[in-house]
Amino acid sequence: MSIEFLRFSPGDVEVLADFLAGEEWPYHVGTQDRETVRRRAAEGLYDSEETRTF
Repeated sequence: MSIEFLRFSPGDVEVLADFLAGEEWPYHVGTQDRETVRRRAAEGLYDSEETRTF
């Protein structure tokens, strides 16, 4: 079995929004709705010079 980590790209925003909004994250502050994830992705929160999302 092999595991592959793929870096987030802007084309993945809907998949990321579904993932983050579709689950409960009890150890993270605040809730994530799909529109918030889309906005944060557009602002570079998930991929920038300082941040990488896989």
